[in-house]
Amino acid sequence: MPMYVIERKIPGVESLSDRDTKAAALNSNRALQELGTDIQWQHSYISKDKTHCIYIATNEDIIRKHAEKIGAPVTDYLNINKRCFFHLPCITFLWAIADVMQILHYKKRQLT
Repeated sequence: MPMYVIERKIPGVESLSDRDTKAAALNSNRALQELGTDIQWQHSYISKDKTHCIYIATNEDIIRKHAEKIGAPVTDYLNINKRCFFHLPCITFLWAIADVMQILHYKKRQLT
């Protein structure tokens, strides 16, 4: 099934109490159960006035149905075409290379 990143603009969402966040999650999980196996929540991120949720779903329509059921409209969504998996030591190594390249570039600028 395709994977989606769902954005919702919810003013003040980052200030919700743990209790309110758990209640919203429970509401969402109930809606997911009602909709069946065509949609699966993976995880969510909360930032200033927004949430970004990762879902696996058969199509965009089932995502909209879920949003209607929980009363939290989708502001925007992305269909993820390809996922990249990097092992943490590999990412750390790539960051180290990027840092070295920046240092060399900086030193080269100083010499000219």
